[in-house]
Order: sequence, then C-alpha cells, then structure tokens
Amino acid sequence: MLVLKMVADNGQEIGMFSWFAIHPVSMNKTNRLVSSDNIGYAAYLFEQEKNEGYLPGKGPYVAAFAASNLGDVSPNTKGPHCINTGEPCENMGSYCPVGGPIVAHLSGLATIQLGTGDRWRQERGWGYAHSDHMSSADHASAAAQ
Repeated sequence: MLVLKMVADNGQEIGMFSWFAIHPVSMNKTNRLVSSDNIGYAAYLFEQEKNEGYLPGKGPYVAAFAASNLGDVSPNTKGPHCINTGEPCENMGSYCPVGGPIVAHLSGLATIQLGTGDRWRQERGWGYAHSDHMSSADHASAAAQ
C-alpha cells in the first residue's frame, strides 16, 4: 500500500491518495444500482470522516483510492455460486446443475441480492487502515512551483 498525504503550509491535512492492489469492481452482474463500487465508497467514507459537518463532496479534504499493480486480484473471494440454489458451482467452468452457466455468479464482499452488504465493512476497514497510515506518515515537503 502506498499513501500520499497532502498537507497545507499551515499544517492542516487537505487530502490523500492511496494506491492499493485490488480490483475496483466487487459487485457482480446482478447489480442494477449506480455505484462507484468499492474504492469509490472507501473514498466517500474517508472524506466523511475528515470533513465532519460537510455534505459529501463539499468539504476541504479530498481522498482518492487509485488502482495500482492489481493484475487479476479479484475481491470476489467466495467464488462462483448458483443464484437459484445458493450452492457453489460444481466445477471450474462455473456451471450450475439447474439453470446452467447463466445462473452462476461470482461473489465475495458484496451480497448477490443488492450488491451491498459486507462490502461496506471492507471499505470501512480500508478507511480505518488508511487513517492509521495517515496519522503515522512521515512528513516530506517540497516547494510548489
């Protein structure tokens, strides 16, 4: 994890960028909601913590979680399941005995029904981890030109 902490001349924290190796999409194809998915929600939560009393996107502090060397790192860690039975797929081809491949969906941090759920706990965890890194970050300064 790489975190860039931004501090104003007066010492006030004004933002951070974090590069973390995880694929930014954790909602599966059953999601019908407009969403910034996992890294967008992590940034939202982090900004809400730092911008207490401000509406989302209106505070002075800006947080961004960017993709890094993610490769094929998927947050869908629970593997393919059959949405009609709830059982794991029988083979690596993601094929369900009843319904075939069309009812096979990957799952992980998000629940299948709403595309939410445990995912939010993950982003809160990222936010708290980044808070810890931010408070212990060494200060390096350079003059802006």
